[in-house]
Amino acid sequence: MPRPIIALLLASSLLGGCATAPTYHRPDIAQPLAYKEAPDWTPAHPADDQPRGTWWQVFGDSDLDAIETRVTAANQDLKAAAARVAEARALARGAKADRAPQVGLAAGSSAAQLSRSVSNPLPDQRPNDQSLGLAVSYEPDVWGRISNAANAAGAKAEASAGDLGAARLSLQADAAITYFALRGDDARITELEAEAADDADLVIMSTARLRAGHAPGADLAAAQTAHDRVVARLAETRLDRAQREHALAILMGEAPSAFTLRSSTLGPGVPSVDPVLPGALLERRPDIAAAERRVAAANAEVGVARAAFYPRFTLGGLIGAETAAPSPLFGANALTWAIGASGVVNLFDGGRRRAATAEARARFDEAAALYRQSVLNAYGEVEDGLAAIRQLKEEDDRAISALKAAHETRVEAEARQKAGYATGYESIAARDAERATRLDHIDTLTRRKIAAAALVKALGGGWTGAE
Repeated sequence: MPRPIIALLLASSLLGGCATAPTYHRPDIAQPLAYKEAPDWTPAHPADDQPRGTWWQVFGDSDLDAIETRVTAANQDLKAAAARVAEARALARGAKADRAPQVGLAAGSSAAQLSRSVSNPLPDQRPNDQSLGLAVSYEPDVWGRISNAANAAGAKAEASAGDLGAARLSLQADAAITYFALRGDDARITELEAEAADDADLVIMSTARLRAGHAPGADLAAAQTAHDRVVARLAETRLDRAQREHALAILMGEAPSAFTLRSSTLGPGVPSVDPVLPGALLERRPDIAAAERRVAAANAEVGVARAAFYPRFTLGGLIGAETAAPSPLFGANALTWAIGASGVVNLFDGGRRRAATAEARARFDEAAALYRQSVLNAYGEVEDGLAAIRQLKEEDDRAISALKAAHETRVEAEARQKAGYATGYESIAARDAERATRLDHIDTLTRRKIAAAALVKALGGGWTGAE
């Protein structure tokens, strides 16, 4: 083997994989000792690779369980995200393959008829050549360009997997939030239908009292106005429910016309959140994991850009057989081989490599800033969720107390009206007050369930005692 090639091989083995990328460290960010809205919170530890499970089952709603299962299995956005993960992983495998030698098989056969009218020194006027051989080419990764490119592609594939997890969690939370809003509509519709029936009875009673001369015409007008307002709000609520049902169908990957969700009660229960939150859940958020992997990819790409300042070497070789008929192709004299090496270095490019390196460093700074921002956003979402859980619980307790008082006021007002001690205005005012208070309670309960689902999303998924 020629000495220059031996020297190049030795240099490649000694310098192979020399790091041109900066040593990677996850960007630092201050971590709070406790949540403002939950002082007993424990510090977080990375656990993004742990399973999140079917977190929505904590709500104990079979209809929600069925919807979430269908969303996870058939949502088209999730399928697109899964395809992007497969694409990124294929690109990573392709980048990793550049580390290996490239081997090819070459075969050839040719025949020719030389002119007999032209002087030709060859004794054979009809040459027939055949050849078969293996060709090998290899680029030693002297400066780490190939390994850094492979590391960057691998980190991007991991980031894509994080994006898939974030999309799955977001769609599951959207489905839960939409479902609870729809169940809130069901509760409002039930209440409004009952109130509309009561108001219709009041209209009939007021009409009879007016004809008998026991009530003024204003009582009938007030009763009719109250009934019309309830009917109008009922129509609006039914529209909201229909639109949310359509949204659920789309989340499940179905045409809205093919999906119908039967009406049901909202249900009084809201899952409680342990005030000592599992600290690992914040670091389990897949969007944070994806952002961190993009920082790692950008760091490796700095190494790829730096490697452009150094020479690139290529080794090549060929071994096979070549013969001219009638000699046999695999005869002892048919062996042929070749080996060689080459190197190239860019001496002047007008500053293009420096610009590419500066661009790579800027992308790293951008990715690091986006990672820090994603962590801050996560802290903010958890704080918002904890505050919503606590404040809405207090609001709901007061709404229940107010509803009890409003009901007692209404019963008393209707009794006074039947006894002739009060006009219809007082009764209608009391009914309106009770209706508004009951609807306020429905709204607050709906918001509590939605806030619970949003907090689960903010924490990166569901939690169990095992985690």
